[in-house]
Amino acid sequence: MQRFSLLMRNILEFSDMDFISLKNDIDFIQKYLELQQLNHEFAFEFELTIAESLDTEHLLIPPMLIQPDVENAILHGALSHKNGKVSIDYSCKENQIIISIQDNGDTGVSRSRNAGKLHRSMSTSITKKRIKNFREVHDLDIQYRPIENLAVKSGKRVVFTIPFRYLS
Repeated sequence: MQRFSLLMRNILEFSDMDFISLKNDIDFIQKYLELQQLNHEFAFEFELTIAESLDTEHLLIPPMLIQPDVENAILHGALSHKNGKVSIDYSCKENQIIISIQDNGDTGVSRSRNAGKLHRSMSTSITKKRIKNFREVHDLDIQYRPIENLAVKSGKRVVFTIPFRYLS
């Protein structure tokens, strides 16, 4: 119950902020994944990988930007697989934060036939609107790319590219 309370407190605090530290966002995502594991009786595993070169204390990102895609990776990916797994990789390249979310569930083709289609399209639409807003208001060119590898027939990957923005 304490974990849930902490997560809810984070959501309330972040809802009034345009940016939070990358460290705070990573901590939030980790808490979220742990609660989802508990909620789904540990039916999936997760892995967070954070490049040592990232200054997580001083780099800023929009709060809860990746959470809808993490949720999709769990609900429509990892839970559809016997040994479900969600991997989130935080790295950097050319003054940009690269966040990759990967699951090992069904492909997007079979996913789109299930009942989660409306949820996925809504969350994708909301994410795209938020990114557009950050471009217009903060001149921050965030890139969002869902990547489907139909050759593998397993899993989905989403990549966010966020220009460096530092805590002043």
